[in-house]
Amino acid sequence: MTKRNPFLDIVKAACILFVIITHDKISESFRLKTLFPFWINMAVPMFLIISGYVYAISFERNKISEIHEAYALNFIMPKFIRYTVPFILAYLVELADEIFIRHNYSVASWIFHFFNGGIGPGSYYYPVLLQFLFIYPVIYFVVRRYEFKGLLLCFAMNAVFEFFQKVWGCGGGFYRMLMFRYIFVIAFGSWLYQRKEKTSAIWKIFSFAVGVIFIILYCYLKVKPKIIIYWTATCFLACLYLLPIADFLITKTHISCKPAEL
Repeated sequence: MTKRNPFLDIVKAACILFVIITHDKISESFRLKTLFPFWINMAVPMFLIISGYVYAISFERNKISEIHEAYALNFIMPKFIRYTVPFILAYLVELADEIFIRHNYSVASWIFHFFNGGIGPGSYYYPVLLQFLFIYPVIYFVVRRYEFKGLLLCFAMNAVFEFFQKVWGCGGGFYRMLMFRYIFVIAFGSWLYQRKEKTSAIWKIFSFAVGVIFIILYCYLKVKPKIIIYWTATCFLACLYLLPIADFLITKTHISCKPAEL
């Protein structure tokens, strides 16, 4: 189980392309006709399911059996560096664009953008990954202790977060930076690795059906939820559609293709 699955790199490569595609100037009608909500839009949730899965492997490989061990500096620092170095390199490119193309010489704005994950629609991802480092151990041990009930508990936590962000009037700019909107999909990735028994097909069918219905209602029939008002098309309810697909891709598929992996 701890052996590297090369197909995960291929899935991540596809998701990278999906992220690029979804931020292109493509009309809403074309997106709906080509079913973007069911594949292109699921790139980031898929990334985070994989992250939950491979971090569970990392915890086992490093013999993390107590929650305090997950916060040891020698365990968490290499991961922090692995995320931060590529981010800084990308941000330097963005900063060059700000200075030489856009003629933005405001040091204050440079600093602001740095701590907000950079510039552009995907800039929330680096702050989300940093939060992931510190919140994932809680998710991991909840799932480890309570198994499927722990996964359901994380689902409930995700729902509670959505409720309170609405009650408190959380702005979209702040909401997008919070990892809590992804608690359930991360927990699902962790559960995929930690589950001890073969799961029934019933939950897969139910999960798939609920997710499909939600996506159709929101994206195609324009039914607007009163609570989940930000990134609704990829919220934890929409992602229910993705779960059985992710289960198959992550645990049942072991295809290798070196160019795609690279």
